[in-house]
Amino acid sequence: MNPVMGALFAVLGFLVLFGTLLHLTVRGVGGWRAVGRGLRRQATLTAAAFTAPVRSQLRFRRRRRLLVQLLGRPDGLRLAERAAAQAAAVDPAVMPYGALLDPAYVGVLVAAAPGVPRPPDPWIVDDDNPRLWWLEHADVAPYLVGPAPLLVTLGADDEHVVLLDVLSGPATVAVQGDPRLARAVVASVGAQLDARLPRGAVTVSEGVHDRHPGPDPAGAVSAAHHWAASGRASGPASDPVSGPVSGPVPGFAVCASAPPHMPADVRLIAAGTVRGTARLVVAHADGIVDVHGTPLRADAIALPRALASVLRSLPPYARQEGPGSDLTEPPPSAQRPAAPPYAPTQRRATDLTEVLSGGGEGDPRSGGVVPAAADAAPRSGGVVPAAADAASRSGGVVSVPLVGAGFVMDGDLVEPEEPSRPSGVSASAS
Repeated sequence: MNPVMGALFAVLGFLVLFGTLLHLTVRGVGGWRAVGRGLRRQATLTAAAFTAPVRSQLRFRRRRRLLVQLLGRPDGLRLAERAAAQAAAVDPAVMPYGALLDPAYVGVLVAAAPGVPRPPDPWIVDDDNPRLWWLEHADVAPYLVGPAPLLVTLGADDEHVVLLDVLSGPATVAVQGDPRLARAVVASVGAQLDARLPRGAVTVSEGVHDRHPGPDPAGAVSAAHHWAASGRASGPASDPVSGPVSGPVPGFAVCASAPPHMPADVRLIAAGTVRGTARLVVAHADGIVDVHGTPLRADAIALPRALASVLRSLPPYARQEGPGSDLTEPPPSAQRPAAPPYAPTQRRATDLTEVLSGGGEGDPRSGGVVPAAADAAPRSGGVVPAAADAASRSGGVVSVPLVGAGFVMDGDLVEPEEPSRPSGVSASAS
């Protein structure tokens, strides 16, 4: 036999054997269609694994750009707060608790009992969520028309900056979920409060930021209580243009863990489990945070870096504004620095704004850390982006009472029962 023909027959025989064995194997795993689906799935997963870092970086840059664009505007936060106050003026039963800010519109999320009328023009009710009211920037009142909310940024979604009112609902905001992201969110919220409120109104405990050796949670709460008590003693401040303000600025304690006790006149921002009634913010593994029981949901990964760019430009908190007045902060005589009950000696006192923006009078590598005077008010800073774990997401209401780690439904807030409206969730400790 011709050697070439012999080699050809040998190759053909090998191919027939290989094809037979391959066919038998494929039949054993479900047939050719199942194998094709599996190959396509594996190819998709492989492509996603290689492109995930690129997509994550692009998403981070988009979110940061949106946050810097809108929070860096001189009227950005003011527009949202004025719109929220405007929504509250629609009806006494309406309570705004959050906002969505984009380049053209402000959306206000409200909680309300059944029977509340639709808002009048120029308000636009969202098609998918009747509790979300939109207003064009040009239609927002030029000054506050009611009690002033205090909005803080939780992050951004595809088109909006997501804002939460920390003066509405319970006095405690508990950030739970992934510990790293929870701590980053607490530090970001504390940075915004620290930048906007008068000096002494915000006390940040140890553990919120690595470069801030603040007091323990009990000391932070005590300092905030001292601030609130001094405000009650001196009475409401007066504004030379707008007249009497709506009341003293509350004292805020920003803590990495829950304090052992909570005075009634202190507002708390804490990471982890807290006791009593609290608004629950859940941090998820993909960098998403949501406010439990509400539609508020944001990507918080880019928030710390964005705040580093815009923190110094955030407007002071406006407790009251009058027609034709652009005054948004009480005069220096109305700002009462709190005297904390502890006296650190030569400890590092880091202003939150300095840490996040990378400034300060000290060594730039230390984030502007300088020796503290014995009576310096503790203030903290900087945050690190992180990620967190998945939890339940629901819509409609503002507060979540909880004790320890468990909570059950109690239905303490009346919600409309129409299927077209999002159902509310409220919870309390078992």
